[in-house]
Amino acid sequence: MIKGKIAFFISTCHGGGAERVMVTFANAFAKKGIETDLVVCSLTGPYVDEIDKRVNVFDLKKDRVSRSLPALLRYIRENKPTVMVSSLIHANIIAVIAKLLSREKFRLAIREASTPSMANKTGNSPYPPVKTRLVSFLQKRLYKYADFVIAPSKGVALDLVENKIAPESKVHVIYNPVDIEMIQKRMNEPVSHPWFKESVPVILSAGRLTKPKDYPTLIKAFSIVEKRTPCKLIILGEGEKRKELEELVKELGLEGKVDMPGFVENPFAYMARASVFVLSSLWEGLPNVLIQAMVCGTPVVATDCPSGPREILEDGRYGRLAPPGDWEKIADEISLSLSKVYKQQQENKERANFFSVDRSVNILCELLNLLETGEVK
Repeated sequence: MIKGKIAFFISTCHGGGAERVMVTFANAFAKKGIETDLVVCSLTGPYVDEIDKRVNVFDLKKDRVSRSLPALLRYIRENKPTVMVSSLIHANIIAVIAKLLSREKFRLAIREASTPSMANKTGNSPYPPVKTRLVSFLQKRLYKYADFVIAPSKGVALDLVENKIAPESKVHVIYNPVDIEMIQKRMNEPVSHPWFKESVPVILSAGRLTKPKDYPTLIKAFSIVEKRTPCKLIILGEGEKRKELEELVKELGLEGKVDMPGFVENPFAYMARASVFVLSSLWEGLPNVLIQAMVCGTPVVATDCPSGPREILEDGRYGRLAPPGDWEKIADEISLSLSKVYKQQQENKERANFFSVDRSVNILCELLNLLETGEVK
């Protein structure tokens, strides 16, 4: 058991996988009776309502992570956490700088949410090239000062080491904690979307409407599938690519067959009712939505992208894999799932248990305890 206080530092509580992971971690530690703080640059987003009442929430009230350093330093000096865990590149960089500037003694673990070599490529990053290069430079210079670096998958861990972002001795794989019990409860809640009242199969995907998720490829794959089998496609999530995706839907004549309702508070009820769940990403860290769909017992198709899907599905044992960007192959795999050539089995749900909250929290606790004893340096 951790002695003292643990703090989790994130930018917001918006609807991304990394934010959900950090809220899940904070809730789990608080439930264990450990004094837990959640430090947020801006306390906004749908996950605010999911924070356990036992978690102490600190809103730094900053609209950008880059402006949060003075407020974070003030939090550290006034509240003296024993351990701090941060996630996402910008928050990680600020957390390391705060550790270096602060005179307080605390351990710092930083969590890399995605595959950095992909996310930091000019053209992949949502930021201008100059800012992307600066962030990558700071990442390589600063991550080594963290006490250890959490990778959500073996693929991300290898990428961190091979690209000299973090020394191998400091990189530890801790899979994302998935609240299986909560998903199992919420998956049975009603869904108002009219397509689930029809007899036509619904293909589902979920995630931010951003470049890494590669929804254009999914929509093109769907345009092939729906010519073979009457079906419909729902993409849950919001993001800057919405207009581009809506234009593609019109271009392919798929109006009335593709719906993008935005962020929904309970995606699990959609997952449980979908015929197939599809992850079309170009890159990931460890896609939570894939595991969540497996918990719901839904057949899954995923791109074999760096990193995570192949690890989760154990080389295709628990779902179908297709090359990233290959909409024809993705279409074939979706069609096979719809035709029930491939059937989801009970063991797929059991595989999802490997990513339980308890397992991930226990591994993190063990590492943090080893830090205190000096066995991890």
